[in-house]
Amino acid sequence: MKRVNIGVVGFGGIAKVHALACYALKLYYHDVPFEANILKAYRREKPQDRGIFQEVATSLDDLLLDSDIDLIDICTPNHLHYEQVKKALEAGKAVYCEKPLALNYQEAGALVQLAEAKDLINQVAFMYRFMPAVVKAREYVRSGELGEILHFRFTLYHKGYLSERPLSWREQREFSGGGAIMDLGIHMVDLVRYMLGDISSLRAELFTHSEERFLNVADHSQGKAQVDVDEYAKLDVRLQKGGLGTIECSRISSALHENTVIEIYGSQGSIKVTDAEPRYPEIHKHTENITSIGDSVLLGNSTSSNRGVNSAALENTVKAGNSAGKETADSLVRVPPENPFTEFCLRVYPSEKISLGPAVDMHLTSLYNMLLNFARGEIVYEETPTFREGAMAQKLIQMALLSQQEENRWVKWDEVG
Repeated sequence: MKRVNIGVVGFGGIAKVHALACYALKLYYHDVPFEANILKAYRREKPQDRGIFQEVATSLDDLLLDSDIDLIDICTPNHLHYEQVKKALEAGKAVYCEKPLALNYQEAGALVQLAEAKDLINQVAFMYRFMPAVVKAREYVRSGELGEILHFRFTLYHKGYLSERPLSWREQREFSGGGAIMDLGIHMVDLVRYMLGDISSLRAELFTHSEERFLNVADHSQGKAQVDVDEYAKLDVRLQKGGLGTIECSRISSALHENTVIEIYGSQGSIKVTDAEPRYPEIHKHTENITSIGDSVLLGNSTSSNRGVNSAALENTVKAGNSAGKETADSLVRVPPENPFTEFCLRVYPSEKISLGPAVDMHLTSLYNMLLNFARGEIVYEETPTFREGAMAQKLIQMALLSQQEENRWVKWDEVG
Protein backbone atom coordinates (compact mmCIF):
# COMPACT_ATOMS: atom_id res chain seq x y z
CA MET A 1 0.00 0.00 0.00
CA LYS A 2 1.39 3.38 -1.02
CA ARG A 3 1.26 6.12 1.60
CA VAL A 4 0.28 9.49 0.08
CA ASN A 5 1.15 12.50 2.23
CA ILE A 6 -1.10 15.45 1.43
CA GLY A 7 -0.33 19.10 1.97
CA VAL A 8 -3.39 21.36 2.04
CA VAL A 9 -3.16 25.01 0.97
CA GLY A 10 -5.96 27.05 2.52
CA PHE A 11 -8.46 25.85 5.10
CA GLY A 12 -11.78 27.48 4.37
CA GLY A 13 -15.08 25.72 3.73
CA ILE A 14 -14.07 23.65 0.70
CA ALA A 15 -10.81 22.50 2.33
CA LYS A 16 -12.86 21.15 5.24
CA VAL A 17 -14.97 19.19 2.74
CA HIS A 18 -11.78 17.75 1.22
CA ALA A 19 -10.44 16.88 4.67
CA LEU A 20 -13.72 15.23 5.65
CA ALA A 21 -13.65 13.21 2.43
CA CYS A 22 -10.05 12.09 3.08
CA TYR A 23 -10.85 10.92 6.59
CA ALA A 24 -13.98 9.16 5.36
CA LEU A 25 -11.81 7.27 2.87
CA LYS A 26 -9.92 5.72 5.78
CA LEU A 27 -13.15 4.67 7.47
CA TYR A 28 -15.03 3.39 4.44
CA TYR A 29 -12.46 1.47 2.42
CA HIS A 30 -9.91 -1.15 3.42
CA ASP A 31 -8.81 -2.59 0.08
CA VAL A 32 -7.39 0.54 -1.54
CA PRO A 33 -3.84 0.69 -2.98
CA PHE A 34 -3.01 3.85 -1.03
CA GLU A 35 -3.18 5.37 2.43
CA ALA A 36 -4.29 9.01 2.38
CA ASN A 37 -2.54 11.02 5.07
CA ILE A 38 -3.29 14.73 5.55
CA LEU A 39 0.13 15.65 6.83
CA LYS A 40 0.46 19.41 6.79
CA ALA A 41 -1.50 22.57 5.97
CA TYR A 42 -0.69 26.17 5.12
CA ARG A 43 -3.00 29.12 5.44
CA ARG A 44 -2.09 32.80 5.60
CA GLU A 45 -3.98 32.96 8.86
CA LYS A 46 -2.94 30.01 11.00
CA PRO A 47 -5.69 27.36 10.74
CA GLN A 48 -7.41 26.16 13.86
CA ASP A 49 -6.49 22.58 13.09
CA ARG A 50 -8.08 20.94 16.16
CA GLY A 51 -5.80 17.96 15.62
CA ILE A 52 -6.69 17.62 11.92
CA PHE A 53 -3.12 18.11 10.73
CA GLN A 54 0.09 16.64 12.03
CA GLU A 55 1.86 19.92 11.25
CA VAL A 56 1.01 23.49 10.24
CA ALA A 57 3.37 25.11 7.73
CA THR A 58 4.55 28.67 8.27
CA SER A 59 4.56 29.47 4.54
CA LEU A 60 3.75 27.96 1.16
CA ASP A 61 7.47 27.54 0.52
CA ASP A 62 7.80 25.63 3.79
CA LEU A 63 5.06 23.28 2.64
CA LEU A 64 6.56 22.77 -0.82
CA LEU A 65 10.10 22.22 0.46
CA ASP A 66 8.93 19.36 2.68
CA SER A 67 10.20 16.22 0.94
CA ASP A 68 7.62 14.11 2.78
CA ILE A 69 4.75 15.86 0.98
CA ASP A 70 3.64 14.01 -2.17
CA LEU A 71 0.50 15.82 -3.21
CA ILE A 72 -0.69 19.41 -2.85
CA ASP A 73 -4.41 20.14 -2.48
CA ILE A 74 -5.18 23.75 -3.49
CA CYS A 75 -8.24 25.13 -1.66
CA THR A 76 -7.62 28.89 -1.78
CA PRO A 77 -9.47 31.81 -3.42
CA ASN A 78 -9.40 31.73 -7.21
CA HIS A 79 -6.85 34.49 -7.80
CA LEU A 80 -4.22 32.55 -5.85
CA HIS A 81 -4.55 29.31 -7.82
CA TYR A 82 -2.24 30.10 -10.71
CA GLU A 83 0.83 31.05 -8.69
CA GLN A 84 0.28 28.36 -6.07
CA VAL A 85 -0.27 25.57 -8.60
CA LYS A 86 2.73 26.78 -10.61
CA LYS A 87 4.97 26.71 -7.54
CA ALA A 88 3.72 23.26 -6.54
CA LEU A 89 4.40 21.84 -10.00
CA GLU A 90 7.84 23.44 -10.11
CA ALA A 91 8.53 21.76 -6.76
CA GLY A 92 7.69 18.40 -8.34
CA LYS A 93 4.42 17.82 -6.47
CA ALA A 94 1.27 16.22 -7.81
CA VAL A 95 -1.57 18.75 -7.61
CA TYR A 96 -5.29 18.49 -6.91
CA CYS A 97 -6.86 21.92 -7.45
CA GLU A 98 -10.29 23.27 -6.68
CA LYS A 99 -12.07 24.84 -9.63
CA PRO A 100 -11.38 27.06 -11.42
CA LEU A 101 -7.81 26.14 -12.27
CA ALA A 102 -6.96 29.83 -12.77
CA LEU A 103 -8.61 33.19 -13.43
CA ASN A 104 -8.58 32.80 -17.22
CA TYR A 105 -7.90 30.39 -20.06
CA GLN A 106 -4.39 31.71 -20.72
CA GLU A 107 -3.24 31.04 -17.16
CA ALA A 108 -4.94 27.64 -17.16
CA GLY A 109 -3.24 26.73 -20.45
CA ALA A 110 0.17 27.60 -19.01
CA LEU A 111 -0.44 25.27 -16.06
CA VAL A 112 -1.47 22.46 -18.42
CA GLN A 113 1.80 22.81 -20.31
CA LEU A 114 3.86 22.86 -17.11
CA ALA A 115 2.10 19.83 -15.58
CA GLU A 116 2.46 17.81 -18.77
CA ALA A 117 6.09 18.85 -19.29
CA LYS A 118 6.93 17.65 -15.79
CA ASP A 119 4.76 14.53 -16.16
CA LEU A 120 3.03 15.14 -12.83
CA ILE A 121 -0.36 13.71 -11.84
CA ASN A 122 -2.95 16.49 -11.79
CA GLN A 123 -6.70 16.89 -11.43
CA VAL A 124 -9.32 19.61 -11.07
CA ALA A 125 -12.11 19.05 -8.53
CA PHE A 126 -14.93 18.66 -11.08
CA MET A 127 -16.69 16.34 -8.68
CA TYR A 128 -19.96 16.14 -10.63
CA ARG A 129 -18.19 13.83 -13.08
CA PHE A 130 -18.16 11.23 -10.30
CA MET A 131 -21.88 11.22 -9.48
CA PRO A 132 -23.18 7.74 -10.39
CA ALA A 133 -26.32 9.12 -12.05
CA VAL A 134 -24.14 11.33 -14.25
CA VAL A 135 -21.79 8.56 -15.36
CA LYS A 136 -24.72 6.23 -16.06
CA ALA A 137 -26.49 8.95 -18.05
CA ARG A 138 -23.31 9.63 -20.02
CA GLU A 139 -23.01 5.97 -20.98
CA TYR A 140 -26.63 5.89 -22.05
CA VAL A 141 -26.23 9.00 -24.22
CA ARG A 142 -23.04 7.65 -25.79
CA SER A 143 -24.74 4.33 -26.56
CA GLY A 144 -27.07 6.11 -28.99
CA GLU A 145 -30.22 4.92 -27.21
CA LEU A 146 -31.58 8.48 -27.03
CA GLY A 147 -31.18 8.87 -30.77
CA GLU A 148 -30.17 12.27 -32.09
CA ILE A 149 -29.61 14.83 -29.31
CA LEU A 150 -32.13 17.60 -29.96
CA HIS A 151 -31.90 19.88 -26.93
CA PHE A 152 -30.82 19.94 -23.29
CA ARG A 153 -30.88 21.96 -20.08
CA PHE A 154 -28.25 21.93 -17.34
CA THR A 155 -29.03 23.95 -14.18
CA LEU A 156 -27.27 24.55 -10.87
CA TYR A 157 -29.16 26.73 -8.39
CA HIS A 158 -27.90 28.04 -5.06
CA LYS A 159 -29.57 30.62 -2.82
CA GLY A 160 -26.88 31.85 -0.40
CA TYR A 161 -26.53 35.30 -1.95
CA LEU A 162 -30.19 36.26 -1.49
CA SER A 163 -29.47 36.97 2.15
CA GLU A 164 -27.66 40.00 3.50
CA ARG A 165 -24.01 39.06 3.62
CA PRO A 166 -20.79 41.06 3.60
CA LEU A 167 -18.85 41.61 0.40
CA SER A 168 -16.33 38.81 -0.17
CA TRP A 169 -13.66 37.96 -2.73
CA ARG A 170 -16.22 35.84 -4.57
CA GLU A 171 -18.06 39.04 -5.58
CA GLN A 172 -15.01 40.87 -6.90
CA ARG A 173 -13.84 39.94 -10.37
CA GLU A 174 -10.16 40.65 -9.75
CA PHE A 175 -10.17 37.90 -7.11
CA SER A 176 -12.79 35.47 -8.45
CA GLY A 177 -12.68 35.88 -12.24
CA GLY A 178 -16.49 35.83 -12.29
CA GLY A 179 -19.55 35.20 -10.15
CA ALA A 180 -22.09 32.41 -10.49
CA ILE A 181 -20.76 31.63 -13.94
CA MET A 182 -17.26 30.93 -12.61
CA ASP A 183 -18.28 29.36 -9.32
CA LEU A 184 -21.15 27.16 -10.53
CA GLY A 185 -21.27 27.50 -14.31
CA ILE A 186 -17.83 26.00 -14.75
CA HIS A 187 -19.19 22.70 -13.38
CA MET A 188 -22.04 22.79 -15.89
CA VAL A 189 -19.96 23.63 -18.98
CA ASP A 190 -17.63 20.79 -18.00
CA LEU A 191 -20.58 18.40 -17.70
CA VAL A 192 -21.96 19.40 -21.10
CA ARG A 193 -18.58 18.60 -22.69
CA TYR A 194 -18.26 15.42 -20.64
CA MET A 195 -21.74 14.06 -21.37
CA LEU A 196 -22.59 15.46 -24.81
CA GLY A 197 -19.31 16.40 -26.50
CA ASP A 198 -17.58 19.59 -27.53
CA ILE A 199 -19.32 22.96 -27.73
CA SER A 200 -18.98 24.91 -31.00
CA SER A 201 -20.41 28.25 -29.88
CA LEU A 202 -22.36 29.96 -27.14
CA ARG A 203 -23.87 33.23 -26.03
CA ALA A 204 -24.45 34.46 -22.50
CA GLU A 205 -26.65 36.75 -20.44
CA LEU A 206 -25.48 37.64 -16.93
CA PHE A 207 -27.44 39.36 -14.18
CA THR A 208 -26.57 40.88 -10.81
CA HIS A 209 -29.33 41.42 -8.26
CA SER A 210 -27.30 43.01 -5.42
CA GLU A 211 -25.00 45.51 -7.08
CA GLU A 212 -23.59 46.64 -3.74
CA ARG A 213 -23.00 44.92 -0.42
CA PHE A 214 -21.99 46.12 3.01
CA LEU A 215 -18.36 45.58 3.93
CA ASN A 216 -19.51 44.59 7.40
CA VAL A 217 -23.09 43.42 7.95
CA ALA A 218 -22.81 44.02 11.71
CA ASP A 219 -21.48 47.57 11.25
CA HIS A 220 -23.12 49.41 8.37
CA SER A 221 -21.08 52.53 9.13
CA GLN A 222 -18.19 50.96 7.20
CA GLY A 223 -20.22 51.47 4.05
CA LYS A 224 -20.80 49.46 0.91
CA ALA A 225 -18.69 48.37 -2.05
CA GLN A 226 -19.59 47.38 -5.59
CA VAL A 227 -20.35 43.82 -6.65
CA ASP A 228 -18.87 43.50 -10.15
CA VAL A 229 -19.70 39.85 -10.92
CA ASP A 230 -22.88 38.04 -11.94
CA GLU A 231 -25.29 36.34 -9.55
CA TYR A 232 -27.25 34.60 -12.31
CA ALA A 233 -26.05 33.40 -15.71
CA LYS A 234 -27.78 31.81 -18.69
CA LEU A 235 -25.83 30.35 -21.59
CA ASP A 236 -27.28 29.27 -24.93
CA VAL A 237 -25.06 26.50 -26.24
CA ARG A 238 -24.55 24.78 -29.61
CA LEU A 239 -22.83 21.41 -29.79
CA GLN A 240 -20.36 20.51 -32.50
CA LYS A 241 -22.36 17.34 -33.20
CA GLY A 242 -25.65 19.23 -33.33
CA GLY A 243 -28.14 19.99 -30.61
CA LEU A 244 -28.98 23.22 -28.86
CA GLY A 245 -29.38 23.76 -25.13
CA THR A 246 -29.11 26.04 -22.14
CA ILE A 247 -26.96 26.21 -19.05
CA GLU A 248 -28.27 28.16 -16.07
CA CYS A 249 -26.56 28.87 -12.78
CA SER A 250 -27.71 31.04 -9.92
CA ARG A 251 -26.60 32.17 -6.50
CA ILE A 252 -29.96 33.83 -5.89
CA SER A 253 -32.51 31.04 -6.39
CA SER A 254 -35.35 31.37 -3.89
CA ALA A 255 -36.35 27.70 -4.09
CA LEU A 256 -36.78 25.64 -0.95
CA HIS A 257 -33.82 23.44 -1.88
CA GLU A 258 -30.61 24.17 -3.72
CA ASN A 259 -30.55 21.79 -6.63
CA THR A 260 -28.81 20.54 -9.73
CA VAL A 261 -30.90 19.28 -12.65
CA ILE A 262 -29.69 17.88 -15.97
CA GLU A 263 -32.20 17.16 -18.76
CA ILE A 264 -31.22 15.75 -22.16
CA TYR A 265 -33.79 15.20 -24.91
CA GLY A 266 -33.18 12.99 -27.92
CA SER A 267 -35.26 11.82 -30.87
CA GLN A 268 -35.96 8.48 -29.15
CA GLY A 269 -36.14 9.44 -25.49
CA SER A 270 -34.91 11.62 -22.67
CA ILE A 271 -32.78 11.38 -19.58
CA LYS A 272 -32.86 13.37 -16.35
CA VAL A 273 -30.36 13.61 -13.50
CA THR A 274 -30.87 15.41 -10.19
CA ASP A 275 -28.75 15.63 -7.08
CA ALA A 276 -31.87 14.59 -5.15
CA GLU A 277 -31.25 11.10 -6.60
CA PRO A 278 -27.50 11.00 -7.25
CA ARG A 279 -27.33 7.24 -7.86
CA TYR A 280 -29.78 6.79 -10.73
CA PRO A 281 -30.84 8.79 -13.78
CA GLU A 282 -34.44 8.86 -14.92
CA ILE A 283 -34.55 7.36 -18.42
CA HIS A 284 -37.62 7.72 -20.62
CA LYS A 285 -37.95 5.78 -23.86
CA HIS A 286 -40.36 7.81 -25.98
CA THR A 287 -40.72 5.12 -28.62
CA GLU A 288 -41.82 2.48 -26.06
CA ASN A 289 -43.42 4.85 -23.53
CA ILE A 290 -41.29 3.38 -20.71
CA THR A 291 -39.63 5.28 -17.85
CA SER A 292 -36.92 3.74 -15.69
CA ILE A 293 -35.46 5.05 -12.41
CA GLY A 294 -32.94 2.64 -10.96
CA ASP A 295 -34.64 -0.75 -10.73
CA SER A 296 -38.16 0.73 -11.08
CA VAL A 297 -40.04 0.82 -14.38
CA LEU A 298 -43.21 2.75 -15.24
CA LEU A 299 -45.15 1.60 -18.29
CA GLY A 300 -47.50 3.57 -20.51
CA ASN A 301 -51.21 2.70 -20.67
CA SER A 302 -51.36 1.49 -24.25
CA THR A 303 -50.81 -2.20 -24.94
CA SER A 304 -48.92 -1.35 -28.11
CA SER A 305 -46.59 0.91 -26.19
CA ASN A 306 -45.94 -1.83 -23.66
CA ARG A 307 -44.86 -4.13 -26.47
CA GLY A 308 -46.61 -7.14 -24.92
CA VAL A 309 -45.09 -6.76 -21.46
CA ASN A 310 -47.32 -7.93 -18.60
CA SER A 311 -47.37 -4.70 -16.57
CA ALA A 312 -48.86 -6.30 -13.43
CA ALA A 313 -46.22 -9.04 -13.37
CA LEU A 314 -43.48 -6.49 -14.01
CA GLU A 315 -44.75 -4.25 -11.21
CA ASN A 316 -44.70 -7.16 -8.75
CA THR A 317 -41.19 -8.14 -9.86
CA VAL A 318 -39.85 -4.61 -9.52
CA LYS A 319 -41.51 -4.01 -6.15
CA ALA A 320 -39.89 -7.19 -4.87
CA GLY A 321 -36.54 -5.54 -5.54
CA ASN A 322 -35.03 -8.78 -6.84
CA SER A 323 -32.43 -9.29 -9.55
CA ALA A 324 -35.10 -10.29 -12.07
CA GLY A 325 -36.66 -6.87 -11.64
CA LYS A 326 -33.39 -5.14 -12.40
CA GLU A 327 -32.76 -7.37 -15.40
CA THR A 328 -36.25 -6.60 -16.70
CA ALA A 329 -35.75 -2.86 -16.17
CA ASP A 330 -32.37 -2.92 -17.87
CA SER A 331 -33.66 -4.91 -20.82
CA LEU A 332 -36.67 -2.64 -21.34
CA VAL A 333 -34.56 0.53 -21.50
CA ARG A 334 -31.52 -1.30 -22.99
CA VAL A 335 -29.00 -0.01 -20.47
CA PRO A 336 -25.50 -0.27 -22.00
CA PRO A 337 -22.79 -2.31 -20.24
CA GLU A 338 -20.87 -0.40 -17.58
CA ASN A 339 -17.39 0.74 -18.62
CA PRO A 340 -14.45 0.62 -16.15
CA PHE A 341 -14.92 4.22 -15.00
CA THR A 342 -18.61 3.69 -14.32
CA GLU A 343 -17.81 0.55 -12.37
CA PHE A 344 -15.26 2.54 -10.38
CA CYS A 345 -17.74 5.30 -9.49
CA LEU A 346 -20.46 2.84 -8.51
CA ARG A 347 -18.04 0.93 -6.31
CA VAL A 348 -16.49 3.95 -4.58
CA TYR A 349 -19.44 6.34 -4.25
CA PRO A 350 -20.77 5.85 -0.68
CA SER A 351 -23.94 3.85 -0.20
CA GLU A 352 -27.06 5.52 1.17
CA LYS A 353 -26.33 4.00 4.57
CA ILE A 354 -22.98 5.80 4.99
CA SER A 355 -23.61 8.82 2.78
CA LEU A 356 -22.33 12.20 3.92
CA GLY A 357 -24.58 13.95 1.41
CA PRO A 358 -24.12 14.25 -2.37
CA ALA A 359 -21.55 17.07 -2.24
CA VAL A 360 -19.15 15.27 0.13
CA ASP A 361 -19.82 11.91 -1.54
CA MET A 362 -18.85 13.34 -4.93
CA HIS A 363 -15.75 15.00 -3.51
CA LEU A 364 -14.79 11.74 -1.81
CA THR A 365 -15.04 9.81 -5.08
CA SER A 366 -13.13 12.51 -6.95
CA LEU A 367 -10.32 12.50 -4.36
CA TYR A 368 -10.20 8.70 -4.43
CA ASN A 369 -9.64 8.93 -8.18
CA MET A 370 -6.79 11.44 -7.74
CA LEU A 371 -5.11 9.31 -5.07
CA LEU A 372 -5.50 6.17 -7.18
CA ASN A 373 -3.84 7.92 -10.12
CA PHE A 374 -0.96 9.02 -7.89
CA ALA A 375 -0.53 5.57 -6.35
CA ARG A 376 -0.34 3.96 -9.79
CA GLY A 377 1.71 6.74 -11.35
CA GLU A 378 -0.69 7.23 -14.26
CA ILE A 379 -4.13 8.49 -15.21
CA VAL A 380 -6.11 5.30 -14.70
CA TYR A 381 -9.38 6.47 -16.25
CA GLU A 382 -9.54 8.76 -19.28
CA GLU A 383 -12.63 10.39 -17.75
CA THR A 384 -10.38 12.01 -15.10
CA PRO A 385 -10.81 15.83 -15.11
CA THR A 386 -7.15 16.67 -15.62
CA PHE A 387 -5.82 20.22 -15.88
CA ARG A 388 -6.36 19.98 -19.64
CA GLU A 389 -10.07 19.37 -19.05
CA GLY A 390 -10.09 22.22 -16.54
CA ALA A 391 -8.60 24.56 -19.14
CA MET A 392 -11.27 23.58 -21.69
CA ALA A 393 -13.99 24.51 -19.20
CA GLN A 394 -12.14 27.76 -18.47
CA LYS A 395 -12.14 28.59 -22.17
CA LEU A 396 -15.92 28.21 -22.32
CA ILE A 397 -16.35 30.54 -19.35
CA GLN A 398 -14.12 33.08 -21.09
CA MET A 399 -16.26 32.76 -24.21
CA ALA A 400 -19.34 33.49 -22.09
CA LEU A 401 -17.76 36.57 -20.51
CA LEU A 402 -16.78 37.81 -23.98
CA SER A 403 -20.36 37.30 -25.17
CA GLN A 404 -21.70 39.36 -22.27
CA GLN A 405 -19.20 42.15 -22.95
CA GLU A 406 -20.18 42.30 -26.63
CA GLU A 407 -23.97 42.59 -26.43
CA ASN A 408 -24.64 38.90 -25.82
CA ARG A 409 -23.45 37.83 -29.25
CA TRP A 410 -22.66 34.25 -30.24
CA VAL A 411 -18.98 33.46 -29.66
CA LYS A 412 -17.30 30.61 -31.52
CA TRP A 413 -14.85 28.16 -29.92
CA ASP A 414 -11.87 29.31 -31.99
CA GLU A 415 -12.33 32.99 -31.05
CA VAL A 416 -10.67 32.48 -27.66
CA GLY A 417 -7.07 31.27 -27.58
